[in-house]
Amino acid sequence: MSVEEAVDREITVTMESIVVEEHVLDEVEVKLPKTTLLTISMSKGYIMCEQLLYLVF
Repeated sequence: MSVEEAVDREITVTMESIVVEEHVLDEVEVKLPKTTLLTISMSKGYIMCEQLLYLVF
């Protein structure tokens, strides 16, 4: 998918770092027209929350 197609479909991707005590976690959020994908990762693993019940592509 090209950037132009992503803009047409209102897809937004944000990334940021979260500090919890001495740990730095990387958060990636992908907002799609009908659902949101959220991933939080660090050196030992990751947590992923997604709801892809709709055909988005």
